[in-house]
Amino acid sequence: MKIWPICFAICVMSFSCKRDEAPKANYGYNYLPLEIERELVYHVDSTYFNDFTGTDSTYSFTIKDRVAETFTDAAGRTVFRIEQSRKKSDTAEFDIVGSYSIYKDKSLVEKTQDNLRVVPLVFPIRSGHQWDGNIFNTRVEDHFQYAYFDQSTEVNGITMDSSLRVLQLVDTQNFIVKRFDEEQYARGVGLIYKEHFYTVRKTNGDSGVHIIMQLDQRPLDSSSRCSKKAYSMAISLYASNRPDAPPCPYSIFVLSNSMFWSVFKSRNFATHFAGSQYCT
Repeated sequence: MKIWPICFAICVMSFSCKRDEAPKANYGYNYLPLEIERELVYHVDSTYFNDFTGTDSTYSFTIKDRVAETFTDAAGRTVFRIEQSRKKSDTAEFDIVGSYSIYKDKSLVEKTQDNLRVVPLVFPIRSGHQWDGNIFNTRVEDHFQYAYFDQSTEVNGITMDSSLRVLQLVDTQNFIVKRFDEEQYARGVGLIYKEHFYTVRKTNGDSGVHIIMQLDQRPLDSSSRCSKKAYSMAISLYASNRPDAPPCPYSIFVLSNSMFWSVFKSRNFATHFAGSQYCT
């Protein structure tokens, strides 16, 4: 009986099928979910180092990002506009201070703020993968890199089961200038953590800024957002009190590894975060 040829053929076919089954790619699209009226609230701590006075100034406030609408850009693409609001204390109301836009497709994410377009994410997600975050602008290359993904982390007391860490700029060994930028995302949530650190060693001490932005609360689901919006509209109509937009747009965390630009940014960050003025 020639049973062994049949068994051999079955084994070969089984091996071939398994070999042809390519592993599913971890694209990671849900690290940045986009949905109209979706809101994320962040707590921000910023420290400004003043070499002239030799003192450090610390400011804290709350930022809210809301997906306000979509629009079609010049290339015919659907782009999301994110409205950004700020409040200086827990008892204060949110004031709209600016907006930025997000475009997302199957290969990357583009973020445009103050006419600067950067690439904070690329797909699929792979540990160690690098790309130029400034590929769509005229600034020098910034090599963004995925440090890890799908790892559990805790941000501001909130536990995330699957997080993604993006190192945007790591230059902390320089004795004169130290720079560090990173972002963290969570599946089904979006951006949960952002850090910007820039200091310059001077004769009188360090000058620069250190900013940490952390998720303050989990985003509401669709039903909760609808209920909250209806309640807010009712209160607004009753009180007839809507906040006025500030005279100037608000800018936060625009990254670059240019020394002179970083000095300019650091001082502007401190001005905005202090809440002393929107325009000078």
